[in-house]
Amino acid sequence: IVSTKFRYRLKAVLDQHFPTDFFDVIIGGEDVKEKKPNPHGIQKALKKLHRDRKETLYIGDSIIDAQTALHAKVDFVGVLNGMTTREEFAAYPHRQILDNLNLLPLVQHASIHKPIVLINVNERQPLS
Repeated sequence: IVSTKFRYRLKAVLDQHFPTDFFDVIIGGEDVKEKKPNPHGIQKALKKLHRDRKETLYIGDSIIDAQTALHAKVDFVGVLNGMTTREEFAAYPHRQILDNLNLLPLVQHASIHKPIVLINVNERQPLS
């Protein structure tokens, strides 16, 4: 997870919905010098995961997320659970635009068998 929100706040939300250590990496606002759309959060997560940007699919619900993926040179999927519209996402490079995260298993990512997925968590929406 890469977010501008503080890690302790993310953990509080995630701990309500997922087992401890469910996510391999959580990058919060305190872990980077510059906020998104600076790609540093994605780069830091990839370094911790020992992965390449070509193996990465970044999922987000805002234009800032689309810009961050563009700057990090990773594939992007927009999700319409935030304030951003399909038309706004369409202006940026993307693999797909999903109505919600329930459709995530349908996303095809290049020829990679097991992509690394970095998700931007929106605290306003419960995770299901």
